[in-house]
Amino acid sequence: MKRSFKKADEARAFLRELLPVGSRLPGEAVRRIAEQAGINLHTLDAASCGWVTKRKAVDPSDGRQRHFWWIEPQSKPKPPPEPKPSRCKPDDAFRAGYLAALGDLEYACRSALKSRPIGSKIRNEALKLLRSMVDEKANKAKES
Repeated sequence: MKRSFKKADEARAFLRELLPVGSRLPGEAVRRIAEQAGINLHTLDAASCGWVTKRKAVDPSDGRQRHFWWIEPQSKPKPPPEPKPSRCKPDDAFRAGYLAALGDLEYACRSALKSRPIGSKIRNEALKLLRSMVDEKANKAKES
């Protein structure tokens, strides 16, 4: 069964008519008038949620604190935010740091390989492979 929002729509229309933009009424008066118009208080509260402001304020007629209801005027729409720089391409500082880190990594791997008791042929092949991998990554970083 499809749910009907007719009562909530009627309550919203009632509030728009009762509270012109910028004017405020005591909450007690709004509820009393709504009851007289045959609008359930729960429906009224649900319909007002999100766009009717309800706050305590000083009543100018007697100086007492009361809950007031009002609809605030809509502010001008905010301009769209400026586009952020693309994260797809690394900037120059990032690229320089990346290349420096590649150099540090290559140095650490060379030192580790030289400190191990392995044959020079295997060591040279590992160093050659390492150098080609570092060069490939460095070229990709320079191109982007």
